[in-house]
Amino acid sequence: IVLPTGSYINYVRSTIYYINDNIVNACSCTSSYLRINGLTLLQNKADVNLFQTHGIVVCKSGYILVCQWNRKFKDQSAGKVVKLQYMDDSGSRIVMEIESDKNQPLYICPTYIAENGNGDICVSDVRAVVVTDAGGMLRFRYQGNSRDFDPYGICCDSSCNIIVADMKNDKIHVIDKDGTFLHHVTYDGIKMPRAICIDENNNLYVGEWHTDTVKVIAR
Repeated sequence: IVLPTGSYINYVRSTIYYINDNIVNACSCTSSYLRINGLTLLQNKADVNLFQTHGIVVCKSGYILVCQWNRKFKDQSAGKVVKLQYMDDSGSRIVMEIESDKNQPLYICPTYIAENGNGDICVSDVRAVVVTDAGGMLRFRYQGNSRDFDPYGICCDSSCNIIVADMKNDKIHVIDKDGTFLHHVTYDGIKMPRAICIDENNNLYVGEWHTDTVKVIAR
């Protein structure tokens, strides 16, 4: 059981486990609800709310960040990141919704999410990694070094570098906390990296879409 740095929630039920104050919590989610230990924190009803839940991360502070986007409008939709406070058996409250900067939408379809060590919120979106500060102010967008940049899984290392899987291009990008490209993570046979996370020793775990395997890369 580990503290997750981010998890993608697809259209089937998914559960992640995290530790807070020495208590193991089970966080289960589909595209329509978010629950912790069986308690519903966030629910999207089709007739009321078109937003669906996708990425989720549990912050070191205990807050929960959730990616949501409106699939009805596809690439024209405006996504958002919702910050929740889990209140044990009394449910949750929405602390903040991050949607725009200077009246311009920040996201299209935010999918994976990670919290950096400096508190920044890092989100993989359509053809871009969008990074805001903890208060939701845009810091930068990273759009890769090719026109078909395809970001998916995202995590951050102990130096606050941001690591993102570029599935379509069979690459893993490493950028610094200010958005400057540093290098690619490479290994033999890399193919369609999609999900990534990192442990306390900076070992990188890469889930490959094409091979259905998880590879551990020492860094």
